[in-house]
Amino acid sequence: MQISVKIATEGIQKPNRRAFLLLVRLKMAFPHGWVSKTPAEIGVMFGLSESTIRRRLHKLEKLGFIRKQPSGAFVMSNLNPKKRPWSPREKALIRFGLMKPKLSTVKLRPEMCDEEILAHLSSKVGGKYCRECDFMYKVKKDNDSMRRGGKIQSFKSEGLVHRLMRKYQPVNESPNKKIVISDSKMAARLGVTVQDFRRNIKPFWRVYGTLNWTGTLVQLRMCKEEMRYGNFPSGAFVHKANAYTHTTQYINLPKL
Repeated sequence: MQISVKIATEGIQKPNRRAFLLLVRLKMAFPHGWVSKTPAEIGVMFGLSESTIRRRLHKLEKLGFIRKQPSGAFVMSNLNPKKRPWSPREKALIRFGLMKPKLSTVKLRPEMCDEEILAHLSSKVGGKYCRECDFMYKVKKDNDSMRRGGKIQSFKSEGLVHRLMRKYQPVNESPNKKIVISDSKMAARLGVTVQDFRRNIKPFWRVYGTLNWTGTLVQLRMCKEEMRYGNFPSGAFVHKANAYTHTTQYINLPKL
């Protein structure tokens, strides 16, 4: 099933999530895009009540994903228009081999549960963010190598590296080999809350192998007085009189 990153981002947001999951299942059941069944019949297909189906169909109509015909049938919209233009960042990813210049596909099956479908859709968005971070790592790595008088490895010329640094203006110019992204930044990219990301999305990336990650505890240098008055950075916690935070490293990044 072809779904653009932009539409997947909209679909996984919590207010839209249940309705979008219904749309995905309808897409799998009616690949031609024409649903000629009543809400009651659709409810029987997916084990949901008629009222639930009506609410979710109404939500999909408001989002513009389906249109109701005078006959009562529903027409589903294309979720990845072929004429969609590439963004400047996508063009850069394509140019340097980090993204395939074709419509991307999410492999879904009717027997998948909602959590697995959500894991595939959200990892499509999260994976793109990881590839952007990997791209910036290569830019900063070659820039750092040039400063030290070494050779560049990822790009064709030093001038190209200079142009990329000026174009993207990274806050931290030091290369970070590991793709380490905080939960708050990833949640912001997905358009969900940190709590929702940690509870309903991130664990299932690992369970279903859609986007692999590993967590590492990092001890913070904080004195007892600082911990006593609760001067903790976001996400920090205390264990056995020491303050810790954790980092998430993403590994084996899939290509679109």
